[in-house]
Amino acid sequence: MSTTKSHAWLLPLLSDFILAVSDIEMVEYLTAPTLIRVPLTPYYCNSVIAWREGLVPVFNLNPLFTLPSTHNVHHFGILAYQHAPKSPLQHLAVILNGSPMRVTVDDDQVTDAPEEVAGLYNQLVLSCFEYREKPVSILNITYLASREFGALVADEVA
Repeated sequence: MSTTKSHAWLLPLLSDFILAVSDIEMVEYLTAPTLIRVPLTPYYCNSVIAWREGLVPVFNLNPLFTLPSTHNVHHFGILAYQHAPKSPLQHLAVILNGSPMRVTVDDDQVTDAPEEVAGLYNQLVLSCFEYREKPVSILNITYLASREFGALVADEVA
């Protein structure tokens, strides 16, 4: 039986928790850019970094998946997304616990979502696959950057 193969980027977070994005969503890997704090912003996105003559919001995904936050921030992935087909590309950065890794994934690796993605934020995950006997969740970048998600998190905190 033939399976569909594609490429993904593994994005390491803390506690061996790994998210993935598609090959075309990973734009660049940065080490140690200067974080600029932005007041009155959500706890999971309270900074920006300078990138390609502009500012890009920085998302800390650890607290969204109930993982401890990191204070030693040195690794960032720049991700691209679109709000709708044919709309301009948008970019955001995610804090990583190490360098991303490009892997090949096929249909036989599909698996159930890990506990960390169950519940309130399960729309952040498009699907899951197994890599080296661990579940890897595919991040829904467009939903992460949406007003809908921001409102959901704000309601939870209020």
